[in-house]
Amino acid sequence: MADAFELVALALPGEVAPESLPTTIRQFVSDCWPGMRRGQLVARARRLALRPL
Repeated sequence: MADAFELVALALPGEVAPESLPTTIRQFVSDCWPGMRRGQLVARARRLALRPL
C-alpha cells in the first residue's frame, strides 16, 4: 500500500525574511495550501521548473 502525504504547514525559519527568497520560491509558496496532496505539490514545483526530491 502506498503512503499518503499531506501538506500541513509551510514555514520559514524565524531568521529568514520572505523577501529574501527568490521570486520562483515565493511563487511556489503562494501556490500551496494546507491539505494539498504530494502530487499537487510536485506538479506546482515542476510547473515552476523546480526539482522536488
